[in-house]
Amino acid sequence: MIKNKIIMFDCETTGVKPMTDRIVELGVVLIVDGVSTHLIYRFNPGVPIPKDASDIHGIKDEDVANEPSFADRAAEIYDIFKDAEYIGGYNSNRFDIPILFFELERAGIIWDWKASKNMDGYQMYAQVAKRDLTTAYKQICGKDLEGAHGAMADILATHELIDEMIRQGHFESYDDAIEKTADNRVDLMGNLGFDADGDVVYNIGKDKGKKVKDFPGFGVWMLRQDFPGDAKRIIQNLINKYGR
Repeated sequence: MIKNKIIMFDCETTGVKPMTDRIVELGVVLIVDGVSTHLIYRFNPGVPIPKDASDIHGIKDEDVANEPSFADRAAEIYDIFKDAEYIGGYNSNRFDIPILFFELERAGIIWDWKASKNMDGYQMYAQVAKRDLTTAYKQICGKDLEGAHGAMADILATHELIDEMIRQGHFESYDDAIEKTADNRVDLMGNLGFDADGDVVYNIGKDKGKKVKDFPGFGVWMLRQDFPGDAKRIIQNLINKYGR
């Protein structure tokens, strides 16, 4: 991990399902020792971009027909993200981080997203008022968001929004914001969580709330189903650890 390396990022995609949809545009604000670099990537998703998605972000099939696939640049993307101290976005904990994780996983790269401290501008703003990014930016920063739903416009606004909420005193620091907006998820999609003892429990199904180490049967069933790879790896490691 590189201290004082901060990443803010936003993904424009083919849809809203992190496990199966694809990234068509990735906007990154990379800050190292206070020096900011803006990076923008476009990808050919290898599948048609639905009209509903194009209507939101304005990217059509012909716009990315000659762009590389995500897999072609996966190693480069991973190198940017892998050692960041902080990673932030808007609704990134629920969407952008998961969809980036699954894109990297399909390219054969396992990203340890939990090695970085993850801050979510949406969750932070929800402490103040529940609003979309355009409204949040207007209320907190006092400006109109131009170019909404373009990856770079969105993440520049999110970066400014997060810093402005801290400047205004809603949060003391990035770490304070992370602590106040944290949930109990262990895996990206929230199938597993931590209980009050710090043990991993099921967040779904008939054994919801039960510790995986004490009730491995449901975990064995999950291993046989179409659950995300990160959840399966956590369950398998726990089963191996406790000898069930």
